[in-house]
Amino acid sequence: MENSDVKRETVKGVIISKVNSKTAYARSPLEDIDQFAVLKDYGVDSLDIVEIVMECERIFGVRIPDEKLDGIATVEEICNLF
Repeated sequence: MENSDVKRETVKGVIISKVNSKTAYARSPLEDIDQFAVLKDYGVDSLDIVEIVMECERIFGVRIPDEKLDGIATVEEICNLF
């Protein structure tokens, strides 16, 4: 697996963890998510996106400027930040 694939899977794991922490997914946890999935469809709001990005920043040891978070709507868009 290439480094970019590992990063993508790591970011997807953070997103899945956030989605599963939502009440609606407590009984039937999400195991995978399509890279083109719209985050709002999974109950992920703008605060959740900030939290997901902060966790990924911690994992990868990088800082993403806040202005890059404007308009983030899909799993792919978050993955592309890293």
